[in-house]
Amino acid sequence: MAATSDQAQQLLNFVAGEWRPSGAGAFQDVVNPATAEVLAAVVDGLDLDSARAIVARRERTTYRAVSDFTSQLPGTASTANGTLTVGSDYFVANVRVTIGGAQARGIALLQRGPQGWPAILWRKVS
Repeated sequence: MAATSDQAQQLLNFVAGEWRPSGAGAFQDVVNPATAEVLAAVVDGLDLDSARAIVARRERTTYRAVSDFTSQLPGTASTANGTLTVGSDYFVANVRVTIGGAQARGIALLQRGPQGWPAILWRKVS
């Protein structure tokens, strides 16, 4: 079931080691990388089998617009206006570096910046 605006105000984002409210006070569910289980949870009337079929179709072509996604929904499913998006400003980067016999791995959460350079919100090196 999709969250209502009252529920969304209670949600926080974990950014740079702290739980923070949305900067805009709003929320959006990103449908491109979402699993079938997530889609079934955020779209009213979308059962898990239908969500799995949508994810299988998305593997061939990602959605360029929200209308690309909503056109795939069965007639029983509905979404709240303005709560979906097909893009994200947040990305996870996995890195592995090997120099000679030494190896290092890392993971970082990046946020797209206004001038195109990402900000590193958190990172872990092992």
